Amino acid sequence: MKIVSVHGPDDQNTHANIMTLGDGGTARNLAAGAFIDKADFSKVQWNADVDHGSGTYTVQFVPVTADHNDIANAKTQTFTVKEAAEQPDYSTTTFSAAAEHNGDATFGKAMFDGTDAAKAPMHTSASRRSLEPCRRRQSSRTAPGG
Repeated sequence: MKIVSVHGPDDQNTHANIMTLGDGGTARNLAAGAFIDKADFSKVQWNADVDHGSGTYTVQFVPVTADHNDIANAKTQTFTVKEAAEQPDYSTTTFSAAAEHNGDATFGKAMFDGTDAAKAPMHTSASRRSLEPCRRRQSSRTAPGG
């Protein structure tokens, strides 16, 4: 196959070596115009450290013959890579929500984004909850007959 384009979330070309063929020092950059032979499909790697972006990356390719010649009527194919943002920063942000008994509380989007919306996680899940114990008021009255 022949790579047609590798675009980041901003629809611009990505940095070199975000998608490579091979390992370490022998890896070669896969950008527009590069060919990947069928025997090498499993050696394609994505390196999220290179671009420091987040979001959906788009890779377009077109099938070619084994000797890298065009195939008549071959259509451009597209696949996507969804890259998570850098770790969110929650260090300076404190959130709380209060709900009346049997009431509702709404958590705003900012609670999950942290201090930098560009680093917001792609997914969140609640794995633990903590409820503060309810405190009952002690009555200072003495029970009748006591």
